[in-house]
Amino acid sequence: DLDVEPNLIAPTFIYHYPTEISPLARRNQDNPEITDRFELFIMGREYGNAFSELNDPIDQRMRFEEQVREKAAGDDEACSMEITCALWNTACPRPRAKASASTVWSCC
Repeated sequence: DLDVEPNLIAPTFIYHYPTEISPLARRNQDNPEITDRFELFIMGREYGNAFSELNDPIDQRMRFEEQVREKAAGDDEACSMEITCALWNTACPRPRAKASASTVWSCC
């Protein structure tokens, strides 16, 4: 990031970010190692960040668990499960209406 971003002077879209650094983005249909995500840079600054939302609760849980393993291994940028779930539940509150038996809740 620090080596590349300052040199992106002309409007530049960076896309297909690796799955491991995009925990909330959906995997690319043709290549599961990358996500459907892009960022726009102009004059070395980020002006936009967008992605297709991950809506697979099993994949989401696996990514959250990977964040916990990375945090335990010393990765300062990884989140603990408690923080990740708190953020997830704040961003995606449970519906107020009575849920059916087939409702899939978030991992937390």
